[in-house]
Amino acid sequence: MLIYWLISVAAMALAVNAIVGTVIKLEVNDRLPSKQKLSWWGRGYGEVERKHRELYPDSYLPLVAQWSFWLTLAMFATFVVASATGQLR
Repeated sequence: MLIYWLISVAAMALAVNAIVGTVIKLEVNDRLPSKQKLSWWGRGYGEVERKHRELYPDSYLPLVAQWSFWLTLAMFATFVVASATGQLR
């Protein structure tokens, strides 16, 4: 039962991270001139987050993206440790 809970929470955190990342990029590209718009296939999330913080200093979206990323990482680490110690049943 624990494994299903871990997988569902990790999947939810990944979904939140993907949605927030898309919203952040949409907001940044909406405010930038056409020659400075960020590419959709770029993986430079740090640049997107930096520009978002410049344009929207009071926004909480980068914080949500960071927390969802670390939550996902912690859930997968918990899954690995639990499976290595035989605690998953």
